[in-house]
Amino acid sequence: MSYINNIFRNTFGKLVMGLSACVALCTVGCTEDIDESNRYTFTGETIIDYMENRSEIYSSYLYILDHARIGRSESGSVRHLLSTYGHYTCFAPTNDAIARFLFVQDSIYHDNLAKLESGEMDPKDFRDTGIHSPLLEDISDSMCTEIAKNHLLERAYLTIDLSEGSFPSPNMNDRFITMVWTVDSVTAVVRPLLNNNARIVESDVEVENGVVQTLDAVLNPSTALLPDLLASQEEYFAIWIKILEMTKLDSAMRLTEDKEYANSDVCGQSYSSDYINSTSHRGKCYYPGGKKYKYTMLVEPDSIFKLYGINNEEDLITYCQKWYGTECPDEYDNPKNALYQFVAYHILDRQLQYASGAGPGGFIMENYKGSSYNSESMMCGSEFDRYDYFETMLPYTMVKVTRPLTSMEYGSDVVINYAQNGGKKFFNAEMRNHLNVVVMSPSQSLEYMPGFIDEAINGRLHPINKLLIYNEGEMAGNVLRERMRWDFTSWFPELTNNNVRWYNRDSKIEVFFIPDGYLARARFNSTLSENYYLTGTNGWNNYQGDEMLASGLFDIEYRMPYVPDGTYELRFGYARYSNRSVVQFYIDGKPTGIPVDLRNNSETEAFIGFIPDSQFGGDETEIAENDKEMHNRNWMKAPASFKVAGGTIARDTSTPIRYVLGTFHLSKGDHWFRMKNVREDQATDSQGHHDYFEIVPKAVVTDPTVPEDRY
Repeated sequence: MSYINNIFRNTFGKLVMGLSACVALCTVGCTEDIDESNRYTFTGETIIDYMENRSEIYSSYLYILDHARIGRSESGSVRHLLSTYGHYTCFAPTNDAIARFLFVQDSIYHDNLAKLESGEMDPKDFRDTGIHSPLLEDISDSMCTEIAKNHLLERAYLTIDLSEGSFPSPNMNDRFITMVWTVDSVTAVVRPLLNNNARIVESDVEVENGVVQTLDAVLNPSTALLPDLLASQEEYFAIWIKILEMTKLDSAMRLTEDKEYANSDVCGQSYSSDYINSTSHRGKCYYPGGKKYKYTMLVEPDSIFKLYGINNEEDLITYCQKWYGTECPDEYDNPKNALYQFVAYHILDRQLQYASGAGPGGFIMENYKGSSYNSESMMCGSEFDRYDYFETMLPYTMVKVTRPLTSMEYGSDVVINYAQNGGKKFFNAEMRNHLNVVVMSPSQSLEYMPGFIDEAINGRLHPINKLLIYNEGEMAGNVLRERMRWDFTSWFPELTNNNVRWYNRDSKIEVFFIPDGYLARARFNSTLSENYYLTGTNGWNNYQGDEMLASGLFDIEYRMPYVPDGTYELRFGYARYSNRSVVQFYIDGKPTGIPVDLRNNSETEAFIGFIPDSQFGGDETEIAENDKEMHNRNWMKAPASFKVAGGTIARDTSTPIRYVLGTFHLSKGDHWFRMKNVREDQATDSQGHHDYFEIVPKAVVTDPTVPEDRY
């Protein structure tokens, strides 16, 4: 099976790593009004000046920008926006590129229209391109807006700062642009290729309000839903197309947006609240700017199936029955059916990027580098692997997604269900062909599947290099037999799918107000509860830089992630400050003990028993003894895997801390973590800060032969 591991590696990935450096990532929310509060007179060229001074190249694009609208008034043209203050990346197609685009799209429309009228095409397959003429002046204003937004990011990025993968921020249409480095077969020049169809022919032109990247083609992302995008690529995924239809799970990925929320009075609006007991941060925050549904599909190309002797869906059904059983063999849409379980385990309820940024920062999961404070400088090098856990559509299961930086074999690869002992341990010997599943990088996908399109309007396809199988014994005894840690924000797909998590656009929004009902896995037990997401732009002393914050007389519950049936130690990570609350914790409605004071007063400081590692002069025995004494009191130092503002490793300061909730048996099913404000003075501005959560198998906590690492 070594061929499986080697087939999808190529020279472009190595070239990219040599060319790239890390860049701080941020995501974009949605707002329709232009912020002109920081305009000033530029001494150099703006984006518009640059293109106007070269109208022989950009006149067609300028026409589109002039007719595109981003606000509600005449001053809301995109052309006007790009002549004012800001930091934008403008992907500018040349005149020739736009002329070709209009001709091709017009031809597609009229060809499809003729087939529809003649009865050759089913009406459901008809796609209106929006372009009904090859003439520039015939483009509608709405189509101009669509094209313009596809080519604009609200952050300035230089290609020399990025490696392959998605740009850190979505474009103004909330779509991510993918970049790979390619070598021109004629000139041997290395150039970035966007969305597998548009090359940057002049790159990294820095102007007063951003960066201009000139393109030889128009960016035209797919408007298909995820199942339809898969169905359009039969030459690579014939088996997957068939089994998705057989199981009827394609119907589960056709949601795009919660229209009720989108049309509500709160969507994207500001909310004025004294949400934090600090005048420096007191003021407005924002409701999320939408509630979109997105998905990720991990899919094996037909070429990978063939390596397992699988040439059609019948072969795959037989293979699946070996792992999932033979119950309901002919009912492919039954959750007990083996094929259904195989397909369901490949589908996640959020869109995950193969994120740009070399080294530890960029990976398929939500990114560590959400803001300037959440950059790689706040993490602690490559001494530990980057990881996260995401639930699948197979009930009560999840995948572990890892960038195993400590591995010589996998390095910066994105690996699904990375095994213990550096990928070498297998609880079930046969599972070695189904663990350490590598996600193809964009350049690998492009090399082996020319023309492959990965992003749909509601999700993303990620090809993988092995057959992905769920096995309860293997997950419990191997992959998940470790300390599992989640940033609280990663529990909720809504925060990822709607670009709330990691939001940072010129520090305009630091805080989002999360209304009751917005998160499917959260419930407010008190109407006086308030819940916030803080983006991390102010350098919070937190894991991954951001945080969640309950306020008011809060009483909030979160449904915990699904883990294999077993006994676990549960831990709560937060940062201690004087304005925190006193909280009663519950698991499944039962108190975990007495209320916990989250403040950093002298009483709690003395009880916790924290002593910085630096005071022990490197004596590992004394450090371990202090850790043991703290744990006996239900406290632990923060992980050594991140730094607080100022660069101190979190373990060396008592501000970030872990509280041990206790040991609990978690059976298969829903389990709820609850936190309630029980501060005696009923202070409505006291904070229920929550940063991260750990679920640790009891066997890991009590195994003296393999002490838990400090990361």
